[in-house]
Amino acid sequence: MKYLSSDRVHARWDRDLDPVLTIVEGETVLIETRDTSDGQIHPGFTMADVGKVDTDRIHPLTGPLYIEGAEPGDTLEIVIGQITPADTGFNIVPPGGKHFGFLPEKPCEASIRFMDIDTKNGVVKFSDAIQLPLNPFLGVMGVAPRDAGAIRTLTPGAHGGNLDLKELRTGAKLYLPVFVRGALFSAGDCHAAQGDGEVTGAAVECAGKAALTFNLIKGTHETFPRAETATHYITLGFEEDLTEAARKATGRMIDFIAREKNITESEAYSLCSVAGDVCITQVVNGIMGAHVMMPKAIFLR
Repeated sequence: MKYLSSDRVHARWDRDLDPVLTIVEGETVLIETRDTSDGQIHPGFTMADVGKVDTDRIHPLTGPLYIEGAEPGDTLEIVIGQITPADTGFNIVPPGGKHFGFLPEKPCEASIRFMDIDTKNGVVKFSDAIQLPLNPFLGVMGVAPRDAGAIRTLTPGAHGGNLDLKELRTGAKLYLPVFVRGALFSAGDCHAAQGDGEVTGAAVECAGKAALTFNLIKGTHETFPRAETATHYITLGFEEDLTEAARKATGRMIDFIAREKNITESEAYSLCSVAGDVCITQVVNGIMGAHVMMPKAIFLR
């Protein structure tokens, strides 16, 4: 297994970035990631310090990785192995009127909460009276985008990016379309736990390490990310309007199931209604995210 430290990070997607590591298909890389603030938020930090945060450093990503043999038109399969979060994480309730979080008009007191992450017992200690089940995943995984030019890491898209899909835990697979030679994969934004929606704009944010294995599926010409767990197929949608995001995710599931299971689009549409779950992924990344989960168990072959 190769190791990639977080000594070098970037906070923009750009197809012209130089890779920091080259691997071959099938290799596993243990990737170290910084927290979403790039270490600027740490115990002792208070809401009075918010104005000091350099937002250009938000979402530091480790990478890019160059995968030999990856060509435009291929699909990059990322098999997610063990994810180990740091022992401390944080969540922020943003100040009202700052256009951050799902309810910027809510007159809640702005606050920051630091939480102990107990990997041995599998819990996050929200308070003395509340414990969360530990569910670590990487909020951001993506490849170099199709078009030239640098873009911020906040918004997800066809290249992947800030997906904030909590199903991408250990054992899951993420499928990303390849737009440039080598794919140029990067990752970051480890979360120890998150609810669907991520409504304050933050999960339990932390640094971490993730073992990722990279495979190639040649010549698929897929155009949008999708995912898979041991129990479900997952399709995604990202749009300014949540309803439109859900429609896109549903349409992609219909297309995928019809192709994958050799059934008609009408049958796949029916399955989305009687067996699929349309879920909110996140509502705080500049555009809305929805995903559709289709249980594998319903298919006998």
